[in-house]
Amino acid sequence: MKKSYGMALGVGAFMLVLCLFAGNTLGFCVVMALIGSIAGFFFPLWQASRKKQRESRMIAMDMAEYLTSVSLLLTAGVSLWDALKRSLSGKDVRRPLYRELSGVFEQYEQRYTGDPVSAFQRMSEKLCIPAVSTFVCALVQNYRKGNQELAALFMELAGRSRTQRRDIATKLADEATTLLLIPGALALLAMVLVLLAPALIQLIQI
Repeated sequence: MKKSYGMALGVGAFMLVLCLFAGNTLGFCVVMALIGSIAGFFFPLWQASRKKQRESRMIAMDMAEYLTSVSLLLTAGVSLWDALKRSLSGKDVRRPLYRELSGVFEQYEQRYTGDPVSAFQRMSEKLCIPAVSTFVCALVQNYRKGNQELAALFMELAGRSRTQRRDIATKLADEATTLLLIPGALALLAMVLVLLAPALIQLIQI
């Protein structure tokens, strides 16, 4: 929130100085400064929301591959925690899911946490992402079961994740089509502002 207030003040002041320097009337400068402040306030909030949404989608899309790998290792007789860790081998830790999972095992190995279950729970609480919450909830409730039961459970979760990944891909395709309309909408908004600016200036002067 502090970042939003700072951005609002900065953009508003910049617009005010720019308009005054350009020789516009004080009323017009105030209107433009107000518009700039509003845009500056909401832009960081929108940016943070978009970042969280993007990371949530990346995690959901990577979850299917990760769970499939875990399930195959469990079927081969690898222990649960080794399977969870070995499934990270060769993965790009810059992607949110693999970065967070690597952090979980790093905390456990360096004794920052008592057991891996609590570390996974903290990761779930930190991210608050449905795909992660479902995975961790299943892990916590079933980690004492045998390998075959766990393998079947994670394979089922992987199937759900693949379905979710297809849904996300469809949404991204729809959003890409919608983004093509943005330039026209921005041009229309600019025209509306140009037409309304004189009327707003007259109202302020009155």
